[in-house]
Amino acid sequence: MDSAIYHTHAGSWVVLVILFLISYFIPKNKVLPMILRLFYLIMIFTGGYMLFTGGYGGTYHLKAVLAILLIGMMEMLLARRKKGKGVLPFWIALVVLLVVVVLIGYGVISFTS
Repeated sequence: MDSAIYHTHAGSWVVLVILFLISYFIPKNKVLPMILRLFYLIMIFTGGYMLFTGGYGGTYHLKAVLAILLIGMMEMLLARRKKGKGVLPFWIALVVLLVVVVLIGYGVISFTS
C-alpha cells in the first residue's frame, strides 16, 4: 500500500507540473484548471498520508509546507496571467520552490545526518 501511495504521489507531481504549464500557456481552456486542482488534492492527500503514517522527520514537514506554498504560487501565476499583471517574481519563486521540494523529496536535501 505504501508503495502505491508513494508512486501516486510522485506521479501526481509530474502530472501537476505538466498540467500547470499547459494551463498557463493555453489560458482559454476552462477544463484544465479544474483537472489541475484535482491533482492538487491528490498530491496533498497522498503526501499527507505518507507524512502522518510514515514517521518522516522534520525535513518532510518542511517539504509539506513548501509544497503548499508551491501550489499557491501556481494558482497566483494563473490568476495574474489572467488579469494581465506581472508574473516574473512568481515564476522565480515557483522554480525555486519546485527545485527545493523535489530535492527534499528525493533525499538530496536533508537536515539530518
